Amino acid sequence: MICFSAAKQPLSTIPVTTSIANSERAGFRMYCPKGSIIWPFAYTGREHKSLFCSVLCIAVMRSWTKSVFLCALLLLVPISSMSSPVAAAEGEWNPDHIIISEILASPQGADFGGVDLNGDGDISSESDQFIELWNPTDEDVDISDWWLDDDPSGGSSPCSIGWNTTIESGARIAFFRDRTGLELDYWSGDSVQLRSEDDVIVDSISYPPEDSDYNYSYARDFADGGNLYKINPPTPGYEEGGEKPAEAMDWGRCYTPRDNVHEGSYILTGRVVKMTAQEDVIPNGSILVKDGVIEAIWKTGQTPLGVNLDGVPVHHTGASIYPGLIDMHNHLHYNTAPLWNMSTHLSPSQQSEWGGYTNRNQWKDHYDYKTEVSWVKTFLTGGDKWAMQSEALKYAEFKELVGGTTSAQGAPSSNKDGFDDILTRNIELYNFNRDHIKTCAVCDAGSKLDYNGDHLISDESLEGWFIHLSEGVDEESLNEYYILKQQNLLLEQAIIIHGIPLGADELAEIAAADASLVWSPTSNLLLYGDTAKVDLAKQAGVRITLAPDWSPSGTKSPLHELKVADLWDEDMLGDVFSNYEMVQMVTSNAVDAMHWEADVGRISPGLAADFVIIDSFDEDPYRNLIDAVDPDIRLTIVGGLAVYGDVDMMTALNGNDWEYANITDWGGERTFSKALDVTFLAVEDGAQTWVQIIDNLEMAMRFDHDEMYAHFGSRYDDRADFDASFVSGTYQDLSAVPLDPLYTWGDERYFEVLNYSISGNAQMDLSQLQPLWYSVEMDANGDRAVKLDWSGTDEFDNSSSGGVTGGSGEGNQGWFCPFSIALCSQLDGECPGGENCSALIVDYCSENGDGGQDCNDYLEECKLILWLGGDDSLCRSVLEDSGVASAEMCPFSNQSLCYDTSSCGDDISACVGVIFSHCDGLVGDADCQQVSTICAAPIPVEITAFCTAYSTAGQVPDSGGDDWVDQPCSVGQVENPDAEDCRYCVCTTAGKWSCDSGQCEEEIAVEGKSSEGGLVTLGMVSGGFLIIGLIVAILYLEKNRGKDEDDENEFGVSDNLGVDFTSDVDDLDRDLGEDDTSEYEKTSIPELPPIGPPPSSE
Repeated sequence: MICFSAAKQPLSTIPVTTSIANSERAGFRMYCPKGSIIWPFAYTGREHKSLFCSVLCIAVMRSWTKSVFLCALLLLVPISSMSSPVAAAEGEWNPDHIIISEILASPQGADFGGVDLNGDGDISSESDQFIELWNPTDEDVDISDWWLDDDPSGGSSPCSIGWNTTIESGARIAFFRDRTGLELDYWSGDSVQLRSEDDVIVDSISYPPEDSDYNYSYARDFADGGNLYKINPPTPGYEEGGEKPAEAMDWGRCYTPRDNVHEGSYILTGRVVKMTAQEDVIPNGSILVKDGVIEAIWKTGQTPLGVNLDGVPVHHTGASIYPGLIDMHNHLHYNTAPLWNMSTHLSPSQQSEWGGYTNRNQWKDHYDYKTEVSWVKTFLTGGDKWAMQSEALKYAEFKELVGGTTSAQGAPSSNKDGFDDILTRNIELYNFNRDHIKTCAVCDAGSKLDYNGDHLISDESLEGWFIHLSEGVDEESLNEYYILKQQNLLLEQAIIIHGIPLGADELAEIAAADASLVWSPTSNLLLYGDTAKVDLAKQAGVRITLAPDWSPSGTKSPLHELKVADLWDEDMLGDVFSNYEMVQMVTSNAVDAMHWEADVGRISPGLAADFVIIDSFDEDPYRNLIDAVDPDIRLTIVGGLAVYGDVDMMTALNGNDWEYANITDWGGERTFSKALDVTFLAVEDGAQTWVQIIDNLEMAMRFDHDEMYAHFGSRYDDRADFDASFVSGTYQDLSAVPLDPLYTWGDERYFEVLNYSISGNAQMDLSQLQPLWYSVEMDANGDRAVKLDWSGTDEFDNSSSGGVTGGSGEGNQGWFCPFSIALCSQLDGECPGGENCSALIVDYCSENGDGGQDCNDYLEECKLILWLGGDDSLCRSVLEDSGVASAEMCPFSNQSLCYDTSSCGDDISACVGVIFSHCDGLVGDADCQQVSTICAAPIPVEITAFCTAYSTAGQVPDSGGDDWVDQPCSVGQVENPDAEDCRYCVCTTAGKWSCDSGQCEEEIAVEGKSSEGGLVTLGMVSGGFLIIGLIVAILYLEKNRGKDEDDENEFGVSDNLGVDFTSDVDDLDRDLGEDDTSEYEKTSIPELPPIGPPPSSE
């Protein structure tokens, strides 16, 4: 017995009998719902062309009525030797043109007596499906360059019939799938279409779903109007009833277009920002692109020797050319859903100190996570639901492309034929002739000590390993890092996503391993209220990249994530990162992290021609990219192919092969014209237009019951069965969700959700984003008033701009100038380590200097930093040069507190204890307020250890009453389970033990299993009863579950171990009880935009 997947591939095979009277019927088959268990109790061979089987089908997914009914049929009904013809019109048919005369959708497999129809040695549907053409006319017909296709609005890519293909009068020719790539679908039925070279339909046929029996082909009935009927055996290339020619037959050749691969050459001119070094910018440069690769770069007018430009078209962009941006962390199949309007559903005592969640395991229990996030993805992409994964992924990738992203992490690893080879590069999939990237989205590498990472450690070809780690702000999140480290998985290839609670020590270890960090500030702030300590990461030497995470809690692309990162850097960190360093996070740092530096990520000869071209409005090219918004994107190119941009550039590069994708301005009163190219005939569903994609997604996301039932209701017994799930069952709360707008510009709801977020605004005011970046004046064409250009002789002025946030744009290694603008301009470049830095500050703050309160504040902060154990050499130098006596170094007004804390520099733990004891319960104490203020973000790097310990002082450790876990410990210290203590314990950054008792539970379980042998005997006796009880229990649970179906894996990516977690891992979502939402009140947000109109009739 066989259980088949949706792609008609066997999932499992269970022998039914060792001998079958007639091998012609060896293909007995049974189609099982996903997750079914096929349990053979008995089998019996019977008469010729019949096979009976007694089975019990235990379906664990959906309709029990269908499953039991199917099993009853299998018990009672022999397999038919001939299905009924496909009915249609009556009457004799005498065609006068080439026709589709026979098709085979379900060839028999090798295990069941199948025949190698095309003689290629492969007996399978991937090879032996065929389409036969017949010439019934009196003349030979040349069909070279004609087209064969299945579903012209989707399905497989069409193929072009090869040159010199002529069908003689009365002759037939068969085209097999191994040469056409055309997959004929059993489950949904399919069409076959023959079109002439000028795209005129010559002939077409269709067959219904679940109708094409194994080894029975459809042929044309000329006595019945050319309608289809079934024949066996198939007769590819010769007439039904005739003898198969003894000599080898010449099968037809048909070639899939290569319109997804760039061929040819062109030149782009503009300001070339190479990203090979900060000074490597050509104000007016030229780039030669040939066959999707950068061939040469030069100053315009100074063509290198040996570069032949004869006949090569030149495209003047008048803009700045950058390497395409790289999104290092996303979940693309979720990105049709808009930003999630979510307030933390936990009680205040369970929330983080900023009003958010404390770890990533909590927000999935939010009462509307399923209806607004996970179910949207599941219903859109699920093969048994809307099955629109191609449309959803194309839309998600264009959200990236319109922001200049050319490579993105986080695509699903299955059903990828419709999107993988076009639009953005999908990082985990096949790129640059190899596939050496792995992802651990939802795996145990950071949570279980028994996770086996040997496959990673021993993989010499591994280039990058993306791992979700420490996404949260609590000890549980921090411990994930130490578990990973304990397993020796802190690899050079490790790309740690999030790492929010990691401190200086952990980040130093990451830097020493040459691993990398992915920073996602927007999502971190909205969900948890805090984000990774990237200032400490930079100080430690960690390679930092930047990514938006996903649309439900992040930005639409790295271009927009740069704004939040820049604002955090300026407001919270004191301008730690230069403009160049920020742009590195989304270009060169990203490729270095995954060892793609020889392929992409910079502009250099030999690398892939992946570009984002942005209007030039800032003299600083790096600030120009950071401050760019949607209308500023001039062109996005992937592998030499222009896929999005201004209409003039798309027309110059693509001719008329593009569609409008206009930007709606604020208020909706005008639009800015943009163009995109989404049609690529080389891939499955590649003929879908942008309008069709939008129509389909907007229709599906209405979640209208009538439309849903019309599309996938056949999977239920009847409408009442369907309604039991969607009207009164688990999915009753599923309702319309708007399609997330393509652009951030004009997306008013997006900014309203950001501005109302409690946790998102706890530390930084996110309402600054829109007025700072998205309110710039644009003319009717979407252009700024400032448009810069340079001549071929201009040299690059390597000076930085603060842009809209007003910083220096140069970074300052963690030192922020707290003085007047006049002094800060003098200190620029001198501080903190320059020879004249201290002298300039001392002079400014002297009695005769220009300093005022800014000096007093700075000197008091210096005293506090040094007193609390910080080692700030500039502070020390300024205080000494200012003549501050040692007796005046204590920052506290309380002399007893000064005395008790005089040893802070030697013993931080004791110092913390003294100050906490003094301040505990005091309100309004100036000394305590000083400590609280300096330990609020941004925390000076020098006293991070003190502030971290102070923030946890007074908390009672969860020691379980053991004395040794109450003792201080060294950060990162690990105590493994042993004979005396079964727990696994890690020392946190607070210098306290945090223990996991999971091992203890395992030992208890083992003890329970090691009882007297009588239990084993009892188990053997009662095993049958337990099995029967299990069956009854499953039946009962299924009946009461409303015939609901399991959701998919939350993130849809796997660890590439040969298992497709996208389709086979159950979703991590957990249903909440109906009463769980009664106490919650959602933040007041305006209603969602209205749902779009129904799909166009076209």
